[in-house]
Amino acid sequence: MAGDPDPEMLSLRGEAALAVRACRDVPTVGKALDSPNRSVRLWAVLNFEMRYGYTDAWQPLVPNPVKMLSDFDPGFRQAAVDTLWFYPDGRRAIAEHTPLETDPDVLLRIARSGSSPDFYRSLVRLLSSSDAKVRIDTLSFIYFNLWNKATAAMWRLAFSQEVYERVRMLSNSPSPQEKESALKALGQLDLFRQKPARERQGRE
Repeated sequence: MAGDPDPEMLSLRGEAALAVRACRDVPTVGKALDSPNRSVRLWAVLNFEMRYGYTDAWQPLVPNPVKMLSDFDPGFRQAAVDTLWFYPDGRRAIAEHTPLETDPDVLLRIARSGSSPDFYRSLVRLLSSSDAKVRIDTLSFIYFNLWNKATAAMWRLAFSQEVYERVRMLSNSPSPQEKESALKALGQLDLFRQKPARERQGRE
C-alpha cells in the first residue's frame, strides 16, 4: 500500500507487485479470467494488452471481458470498457451494451469524454429512468463531477440544456431524497452557467 510507514513491508509489497506483474502474459491472464475469485478476474482484465500492434495474441480472450459488461459491479463493467475499447469485437460489444448501461461512470468511460453529446443523451436517459435509484445516482454523479476540482479535464462535464431541464424537473420530486439530490446537482449546474463564457468554452 502506498505510504506504508514500515520500510521493510513497503519493500516487500513492491517486490510482490513486480512478481505479479511478471505474470502478465496471455496464458496466465486467460487462466485468471476464469478464476472463481473476483479480485483475480479484475486483475486479469486490468492487465489486458492495450497497446496497438500487440493485441492479436490476446484476441481469443476478448469474450471474457465482454461477459463482464453484464457484471452487477459497475467497477468491473468500467474495467471491461477500458480494455475492450482497443479491440474491434470489444467496441461492437460496447455499442450493443450502451443502451442497457445504468451507471453514469461507466457511460462516461464509454463516451471517452465528459463533453460528448452521446454521453449527455445517456444522462437524459438515466434521469428519465423509472428506477429511482438510477435517477438519484445520476444526480449525485452530476453534482460530484461538477464539484470535484480533482476530476481530470477530459472527464469533466460541460453543459447540456436537456440535462439541465431534466434535473430542474426532478428538483420538484415528491421524494425527499431525490429532491435533495436534484437541488444539489441543479445548484452546481447553475454555478457552471454563471461562469464567464471563456471558461465555459474550455469545458464545452
